[in-house]
Amino acid sequence: MKKQLSLLCALAIVFSCMLGGCGNGNFNVIQEDSVIASVNGENITDEEYRFVLDQQIRQIIQSMSSLDEDWAETEIEGGKAGDVAKERAFEQITEYYILAQKALELGIMSEEDAAAQATETKDSAIGANFDDDAQYQQYLSSYGYNNEAVESYFYRIGLANALYASMVSEGGALDLSDEEFEQYYKDNFVHVKHILVYDDSQGADSEDATAQLRTAVEKGNDIIARLDGGEDFETLIDEYNQDPGQDENGYTFTYGTMVEPFENAAFALKDGEYTTEPVKSNYGAHIIKRYPLETEGETYDANVEAYIQQAQLTKFSDIIDKWREEADIGKNVEAIAAFPLEYVPEESGESHQSEPTEATEN
Repeated sequence: MKKQLSLLCALAIVFSCMLGGCGNGNFNVIQEDSVIASVNGENITDEEYRFVLDQQIRQIIQSMSSLDEDWAETEIEGGKAGDVAKERAFEQITEYYILAQKALELGIMSEEDAAAQATETKDSAIGANFDDDAQYQQYLSSYGYNNEAVESYFYRIGLANALYASMVSEGGALDLSDEEFEQYYKDNFVHVKHILVYDDSQGADSEDATAQLRTAVEKGNDIIARLDGGEDFETLIDEYNQDPGQDENGYTFTYGTMVEPFENAAFALKDGEYTTEPVKSNYGAHIIKRYPLETEGETYDANVEAYIQQAQLTKFSDIIDKWREEADIGKNVEAIAAFPLEYVPEESGESHQSEPTEATEN
């Protein structure tokens, strides 16, 4: 049996990357045993919260290069990893409730059909990952879950999926017109090519990273001087670029997908301009040139569906934010602060548990 939480959560949602961590912080403080949060009068139990929190813990742990007993104290996103996981889980579970409620309100699916679908999805996940029900019950017990919390999760994920599918269908709120997509594409995407240079003369394990970057910047300045002198950017790419991932089309991307210095510099350029000084990142020094966005051709055709989906997700995120502002959300601040953070590695009985932190006023 694979004791991997993500296997049980087999129902993937296309907008999952938009959920969690994007709330506006508006909530009512509640104090009630076993109730972690509430959304428009519906209570969220500690068992439901634990199920989502464990997913967030695993995502954070998997992003770390190593694991020790103090993982929850590691600084990420301007806070401690344990606190970030708890806040992400609160945002995610409350958003699932908001979306499920909205799906029922709009008549996308009935409560009965949603419950039947949740049971079917859960049973399918169990059949795919466990030998029998006894093994599944052992899994629940080992992680401190109960069956009701798991079914609640699948119930609301199913409703959220149905809501999103309805909204992206023809005539739905996320069915973008050609004009809407073209404007979004123009405002939120950039097409660039770059020349990446870095100093590898001292080897990848050199401790003198500052000196290596300084050498790369000096080389970048030399390249820019040649560009200023009229030499061709494409020719200099062939001569100097050390980025094996860049093909002849360069990169077309939107916000939040590249390292920050590279992204900021790319969006600051106008078509045909190149950076007048090297852009420093942890990869080395970049000389970036902006090109007109592609609107046709093989590369554009291969990626346009992903561009459209990104536009729909962005619009959906804006709608979620509005619904969240309108919702009556309760938060048990003390219970969340005191909630234990326990990570159980796969196929291992060894847990890594951190002490709960004191509640703070928000």
